[in-house]
Amino acid sequence: MLFPRFAVIAATAIGFAGSAKAAPVTAASLAVRATLCASPSGDAGTYSQPCDTYAQTINCPNGIRNATAGVVLLVHGTGSTGPETWDNGPYIQLLPNAGPGFDVCKITLPGRSLGDVQTTSEYVAFAIQQLAAQSQTGKVGIVSHSQGGLNVQWALDFWPSYRPLVSAFVALAGDFHGTGEGPPACLVLDATTGGCDPSVIQQSVGSNFLNALNSRGGVALVPTTSIYTIFDDVIQPELIPATSLLSGATNVRLQDYCGPGYLVDHFVIPFASFAYAVAVDALTRQSTAQPDSVPKTSCAWLLDDVLLNNFQRGPTILREAVTDASAVITGPKVLEEPPLKPYVCARGDATTGCA
Repeated sequence: MLFPRFAVIAATAIGFAGSAKAAPVTAASLAVRATLCASPSGDAGTYSQPCDTYAQTINCPNGIRNATAGVVLLVHGTGSTGPETWDNGPYIQLLPNAGPGFDVCKITLPGRSLGDVQTTSEYVAFAIQQLAAQSQTGKVGIVSHSQGGLNVQWALDFWPSYRPLVSAFVALAGDFHGTGEGPPACLVLDATTGGCDPSVIQQSVGSNFLNALNSRGGVALVPTTSIYTIFDDVIQPELIPATSLLSGATNVRLQDYCGPGYLVDHFVIPFASFAYAVAVDALTRQSTAQPDSVPKTSCAWLLDDVLLNNFQRGPTILREAVTDASAVITGPKVLEEPPLKPYVCARGDATTGCA
C-alpha cells in the first residue's frame, strides 16, 4: 500500500532532520514504555522495568499474616542475595516473633547488587510501596546491610512520596559516605579482570553517585538508626569520620555499648545480638532506636546457646564472605562509573556524570 510506505519514508526523513535534537521515538519503544511500572506523580525517580519484574524479587517466608507491628523489608548488600544474608540469622529466625510480632520479607536484587545502584534501588522503591499496602500498619520497617543502605537512601531520596510509608529504617554497616577501600579495590580489579563492578565504583569515595545522593539525601529522610562497628573490614573509615554516620539519624557504634572487645566485622554484623536488639527496639517503636534502653546482656551473644544454634553463624558468615568476594571478582565489569540517570540531573542534584 502506498500510504504506509509514504508514511515510513516521511517519518524517516523527519527523524534524520531532527537527529541533532533527539533520536526518533519508535512504535516499539513506545510499547516498551507502556509496560513500565508507573512512578507516582511528582517523584523524580522513574522505573525502568514492568512492575512484575520488581515484584518477583520479593519473598516473605511466612507470608503476610497481618502481624501487629506490620511488615519489615530486609535488603542485602554487594555481592550477596536475600537468602545468603538473612536466612540463618535473627532477622528471619527470630524477628517474626519478637516484640509485638512482624511480617518479615526479604528482597534479592538483580545481579547480586553488583550493577548500577540507581537501577537496583528501583527494586527497593517498588518493594516499599508494595509491602506497605499489605502491612497491618500501612507502613514498612526496613533493615539493610552494607550497600543496601544506599539502595534505601536513594529510593527515599528520589521517590519522596514513599517516605511516609516507612516507619523505621535500620542500616547495618551502611556506607552512606562511601568506602575508602573502593578505589584500591577497583585498581586491582582493573589490572586483573579488565574493569570494576559498577556498584563498587559508585560506592567509592568521591563517586558521582555519592555526590548526587549527598546533595539532598545525605541526611536521615525517615526515622533512621545507623549501626556500625569499628572492626568493619569492608566499609572504611569507621573511626573519624565514620562513613556510617548519617546526620539526623540515631548512630550506634557497637563498641560504645558492648566494649572495645566486641569483635564484630562487616559480615558478622547481620548476626550480632546487640545490633539485632537495637534493630528490634527501633522497629517496635516505629521510630529511631533508643540504644541506652537495650539491656547490655544483649552483648553476650557468644554465651547464648539458643542464639548460637539459631544463627548457625559460623558456616553462614564464612560462606557469605567467600561468595561475596567471588562475585565481586567474577561479576560483569565496566571501565567507568555508570552515568547518572536523567532524572537526577534534571532535578539539579548533579552537574557532572550525567547521562
